[in-house]
Amino acid sequence: MAINPNEITFEGTTGKGKVTWPRGLLIFMIFFFIAIVGSIFVLNYFINSAHINLSEVEKEVESAKMAFPAESQQVMNNFKNQSYNLQKLLQNHTFFSKALQNISQQTHPQITFTSLGLDYNDLTVEINGIASSYDSVAQGVLLFSQIFNVVKADIKSLKSLSDGVHFSISLEVYPDFFK
Repeated sequence: MAINPNEITFEGTTGKGKVTWPRGLLIFMIFFFIAIVGSIFVLNYFINSAHINLSEVEKEVESAKMAFPAESQQVMNNFKNQSYNLQKLLQNHTFFSKALQNISQQTHPQITFTSLGLDYNDLTVEINGIASSYDSVAQGVLLFSQIFNVVKADIKSLKSLSDGVHFSISLEVYPDFFK
């Protein structure tokens, strides 16, 4: 048995009523569809406007490139690259200066350096110097091994001469030591 929408019972009374929700849904769907179609047209307008503006800017850039000679462009590119390389070099120099400062702060007071050699490929620092005694050299090696970014400190050679103990110490370092 099917329900007749024209005959709906409300609280025990019989009467005729209307079912209105399908009509309201239909009206909502029509407005929703119109809103979606309208937004599509508005978005297409803005997208086309943006493409037109972008093409105008691209034309201006091309005309500016044509007005600027190629030789000047090359000079500007070289200057930019050189300034970048200089900045990198100065930054590395500052860090390496800090590394040398760490070495000098960790040097035993009775040790004097005669030479300092660096090998970036093998990540080693070779220190040659003169100390007052073997104990000073041993304490110096211990201090060098405690420097940040130093893997280990080894004594390569040790000689006792009339002016003191001549030594050569090799420091194996991490790559960050040179930065």
